[in-house]
Amino acid sequence: MTFVVIALERVDAERRRTQALTLAPTREVAVQSHDCFVELIEKFKESDDARGGIQTCVLVGGLPVKEDRARLASQPHVVVGTPGRTRQMLEEGAMACDGTRLLILDEADALLTGTFERDMLFAYSMLPERKQVCAFSATYSKTLLRDLEQLMRSPQKVMLCESTTALRGVRQFYSLIEANDETKLADVIIEKEMRLLKIFSDVSFHQAVVFVRRVAWGEALAKRLTLQGLKSAFTAGSLPQERRMKVMEEMRNFQLRVLVSTDLTARGVDLTHVNLVVNLDVPPSGATYMHRIGRTGRFGTSGVAIAVLTASELERLRADLSEERGGVIVPLPDVIPSSWYEYELDAEDAELFQTLKDAPIEVSSDESESEDVMDDAEALSRGQNPSPSSSAGGDERARDVFPETIYLRDLPMEHAESSHRESVDYDEFWRYFHLRHPAVARPPRFLSLPPGETEHPWIVPPLHADLARLPFVRHRP
Repeated sequence: MTFVVIALERVDAERRRTQALTLAPTREVAVQSHDCFVELIEKFKESDDARGGIQTCVLVGGLPVKEDRARLASQPHVVVGTPGRTRQMLEEGAMACDGTRLLILDEADALLTGTFERDMLFAYSMLPERKQVCAFSATYSKTLLRDLEQLMRSPQKVMLCESTTALRGVRQFYSLIEANDETKLADVIIEKEMRLLKIFSDVSFHQAVVFVRRVAWGEALAKRLTLQGLKSAFTAGSLPQERRMKVMEEMRNFQLRVLVSTDLTARGVDLTHVNLVVNLDVPPSGATYMHRIGRTGRFGTSGVAIAVLTASELERLRADLSEERGGVIVPLPDVIPSSWYEYELDAEDAELFQTLKDAPIEVSSDESESEDVMDDAEALSRGQNPSPSSSAGGDERARDVFPETIYLRDLPMEHAESSHRESVDYDEFWRYFHLRHPAVARPPRFLSLPPGETEHPWIVPPLHADLARLPFVRHRP
């Protein structure tokens, strides 16, 4: 909401040009930010403020490009988008950016890493040279701060939590799973899921988010949790956009009890009623972990974050937490006081929550499986753990996803390899960026006017080499 207020203060509603661009790393965050713009503009309309006439547009992948072109043709005052789709609109000349004087980077640490970095810098290069850049994130590494300063003039820093990045209202715990190099991966998955069910039976949560890194596991886990009496859904970046948006809408409308997700929803997504976050594996970085557990304890509430890990995973997580100043993670106690996570729902939310809890359980058409599921659901409703015998079907399904032939010792060191690869790509790209953007930029190239044009000269920004194939960009000197 902070950058929404900043943008609406900067935009001139009387001037029908695109004046502000907001970039977000995921479609979910982009749509959420756009909704905030729309909501605040509606408030301006109610008070007859001129800013009630501000027009907005959201650009996300997975949806028809034709509709984006049509919306951009009217030159909305504010554009919110993901880096990929925004770059596409800029490349084909559908988005006029010559009047854009404000660039907002939401979740800046994500936008300056991986594939997002190139698309974000492309958009940065296409905007006029004189512009204000605002970057927002819950985690700022020294490298990120250094990189951001290269994109700004006289940068000003507002650091709300320099000593720690942990939220005050979130308590961090871990639950240890016994495993060694000879342990089969399927057995570890089964044990983690059983521990997850116990956590759900011990904590009277409103809504929960369960993070996993493997898409196959996430899909299967969401189905099993629904069969256990906890209505769940899975979301990931590889799913169709319509399905992802539907899942987020159901979660926000209290139609789901549990959201199983990859790191797609780790950053920036506001889920008001979530007071429990469970990590079933170690995220790729300490910053991602801090963003994960930040899905709870928001808006002044309290929440609990629990990591279900093996000893080796816990060691990695502690090292990442130390690097990110993420606070202390302690063993999960046998009894979790409700005062650590409970808060009172308003009347409407309380009614929706009760309706969700009382909703009938959708079970498989397989009669034998249904009986086991109902037994487990009844056990959960009484605060008991499912019986080992009834979980046998779940064990078999877990082994279908993760065959018994895979052992922990066979798993690749994804964390170390990806970190090294990303580091090499990072160094190469910033070396390229400095070559294309010297400290003192050369003056732009003024080209001859196209036929029929007499009002203003056309300018090609002297930035990325791949801009040569783009349509010329109108620019008022």
